[in-house]
Amino acid sequence: MNSIFPLIKRFQDVKSSHTTVILSDEKIFHEKCFRSGTVFFIRGWREINGRAYLILNKGSWEGLVDYEKHKGVLNPLK
Repeated sequence: MNSIFPLIKRFQDVKSSHTTVILSDEKIFHEKCFRSGTVFFIRGWREINGRAYLILNKGSWEGLVDYEKHKGVLNPLK
């Protein structure tokens, strides 16, 4: 029988991933507020007009975030 539930990752797997970041301060991305300590998955990046943007994912939310503008609050999860 196939499961229809989304893949659930163990915290140790998420913690050791190089594609996981954590917010050090509360931030608003695309009119949605995220608290300090929120964990995001980096799904990719895109360069638009010479600026780097990260494709971040948190649950069902996904968005482009300006890397230069927010790199101070996006820290690797260690």
